[in-house]
This record gives sequence, structure tokens and C-alpha cells, in this order.
Amino acid sequence: MNYCTAQDLIDRFGEAEILQRTDRARTGSIDYSVAQMAIDDACAEIDDYLTDYALPLSSVPLNLKKRACDIARNNLFYDMQVEVVESNYRSAIEFLKGVSSGKFKLGLDQNGASQEQSSGSIYIEEQSPIMSDQSLSSF
Repeated sequence: MNYCTAQDLIDRFGEAEILQRTDRARTGSIDYSVAQMAIDDACAEIDDYLTDYALPLSSVPLNLKKRACDIARNNLFYDMQVEVVESNYRSAIEFLKGVSSGKFKLGLDQNGASQEQSSGSIYIEEQSPIMSDQSLSSF
């Protein structure tokens, strides 16, 4: 299953960047097969973390689509080190590790279907506050 499309990459990162990273033959056009290869590799990497879900998912939450775009973009920059691309990739992997461990949720049921209350947001378990009103009163 594709968690993003070439158009998602264009919308998120700009046509000029995707053209630059995919046009290996210097035709002046986006090579959609290169973009799709980066997307396919990203989706395979994501699937490794979604072991608690029935694959393919019946819908793709927005938070997962963003991470798929970040990973696919990193794949397109295979021959260059660009700090923001690498940082976004690491962030995407940390998110997927959180999904895998149960720390983050995709808003999908175990069958991969969207849950009614989900808007594609991640959910984090609430923790006790570090500071209370009582401890702050001494300041």
C-alpha cells in the first residue's frame, strides 16, 4: 500500500525539488518512476513498524502520510546529506517506533480502518503534571 503519492511529495516539498531529485536523465520532467521507487521503499520501511495493524490499511491517516513523505524524500536524497531532510527522516522513524511500541496511535482499529473519533491525530497518554499549583505557590 502506498502511504503517499508523487503528488503528495510535490505538494509538500515543491515541484522544483522533486524534479531535481528525480530527473536523472535530465529531460526537464519529473521521473515518476524514480519518485515511485522512493515511495515504495518508504512504504516498505513503514510496514515494518505497523505490526499491530492488518495491512494494507483501509485508510491512511494524515500523520502517517506526512511521515511517508519525509521518508520518501530522504530516499530521494540518497546521494546527499541535507540536515533538514535527515532530521525529518529521524523524526518519522521515532514516530513509527512510538506507533510500534503503542506510545502513539494512528487513530485506526486493528484492521486498519479509521476510528470515528480520529482526525489523523496522534494520541499520547496523559501523565501527571511535573509542577502542581501547590509547588508553584512558593515562587
